Amino acid sequence: CDASILTFISNRYGNPEKEKLLDLFKKYFQYEAEMREAGPPSAADFQQKYDFFKKKRREVMGKDADLVFGMEEAQVDFMGLSHRLITASKGLSGDERVKQYDTLKKTTFGSYYNSIVKREDTFNSYQIELSLREDDMKKLPEAERRARTSVIQERYFGRDAAAQIAKAEAEEAAEQKRLADYDAKEKEFLSANASLPDADKAVKIRDL
Repeated sequence: CDASILTFISNRYGNPEKEKLLDLFKKYFQYEAEMREAGPPSAADFQQKYDFFKKKRREVMGKDADLVFGMEEAQVDFMGLSHRLITASKGLSGDERVKQYDTLKKTTFGSYYNSIVKREDTFNSYQIELSLREDDMKKLPEAERRARTSVIQERYFGRDAAAQIAKAEAEEAAEQKRLADYDAKEKEFLSANASLPDADKAVKIRDL
């Protein structure tokens, strides 16, 4: 497989691009080979293993490691940094937490920011913003909380999708209310008719 890739590059490109690509892929193949032979200690945790990978990449590939793995490493760095920020920012307003989160994302991703944002799952980004605003949302009256949530949904999913989400949530709330009403009426019925034969109870409950 490696030989096929090198042959393709040799046949497809001219110098100096060909030599640059051949050198890049040969270094990458060497890195893969060394990882197969001597990977990180099996007892190491995730961060220790990833630090091992990063060090080995630069030993083998030099500055080309940033070209090949830069975006991935920025994403991994952001995972840890964002988790710490979310924990440390509790107590701040939702607006301030969202602002800090976005600033951290731009700083950590740097030149990869636009590319990574385009690849992000929209629903996941929406859920993160809701979690950052959760404490503020809990303090609002239900109507205002729904209105603010709808604004956020429209920003992420568009007006039509936000309307569909609101409709689905209203239907779900109505269904949950019906279930709660039924549970209350069933308990009331059973309490008031404890001596009724089981067969008659089953008929009444089914009707209910």
